[in-house]
Amino acid sequence: MIVTLPMKTELLMVALEGLVWSGPALFSMAPPMPKNPAAPGAGSYLQGYAPAVDFIDEARTSKTGQSTCVRAKCYDGVLVTDEWIPNKASDGHQLKFYAPGVGNVRVDFRGGDEAESLVLVQARTLSSDELAKVRTGALKLDARGYEVNSDYAQTARAEAPPAV
Repeated sequence: MIVTLPMKTELLMVALEGLVWSGPALFSMAPPMPKNPAAPGAGSYLQGYAPAVDFIDEARTSKTGQSTCVRAKCYDGVLVTDEWIPNKASDGHQLKFYAPGVGNVRVDFRGGDEAESLVLVQARTLSSDELAKVRTGALKLDARGYEVNSDYAQTARAEAPPAV
């Protein structure tokens, strides 16, 4: 699946086994939907942690079974999470909307200095050839991480999925 989000700089979000976000100075992999989300009202959980760059992100399940409409289409059964950086109120909170079978389709903000909102504008399934090219590109980016970052070099290398 390929997903395009409108931004000042071009951002491409591609679903492989997880999501690959790529664009100017941005690359990360995240699951398309949080695994085993807690019930609304339950405690928070660690969403992201990178001590080498002093980054920590917490989240909690805000709502389940929601509906949301974005430019791409409307979705039901949506999970909404609330994410924030602990002890940094100026960043506010991000509300992330995860649609079943698609992943993150919307990001809204609540409070803070930055008013960042993203919405899914297009989604389509990649052909086998397109998926192969994206996987090759992801493996190249992974290999580059070992060359430029000693912390990244301590992690397990990405592997191509088994041939079908």
